Amino acid sequence: MRQKLEGAAPKGKAATASKTAMGTTRRGRPPRAGLSHWQQRVLDLVRASAEPASAYDILREMKGDGITAPPVVYRALKGLLDRGLVHRIESLNAYVVCGGPDHHHTHPAQFAICRDCGRVEEITDPAVDGLIEAWTGRIGFVADRRTIEILGRCRDCAAGAAAAGG
Repeated sequence: MRQKLEGAAPKGKAATASKTAMGTTRRGRPPRAGLSHWQQRVLDLVRASAEPASAYDILREMKGDGITAPPVVYRALKGLLDRGLVHRIESLNAYVVCGGPDHHHTHPAQFAICRDCGRVEEITDPAVDGLIEAWTGRIGFVADRRTIEILGRCRDCAAGAAAAGG
């Protein structure tokens, strides 16, 4: 498995030493209002990841914090999902930070996922949301959540594949 989060945060004593008595996170930011310590830690790890982070990727990084059981990670992720701070990419079974300008919201999301490099781009398009709402309304369907995942190649990978003749 790739080490997506490698070096994302200090471990062990270094992690403890990087926190101050004022309750700031390892990057000197105060915890986001209303988030538990573990929710803030998981949010920081997901934000630091170059790729969507699975719960087990996050758990591996939290071992330095003394966390060895998945429930702590899953509870933190659920709280972040409920607050609209992260999105779950179903097809990857992984999480990304919400890319919207207002991070205290929940919204339908569309994602473009590169099958070559793993890059994920969040797309928020009210026109798409409106079409889905109209369609579900016509058939009387009440959606709990609306997420669209589009799998393909990002601009860079598509250009590289075209240059290579594939």
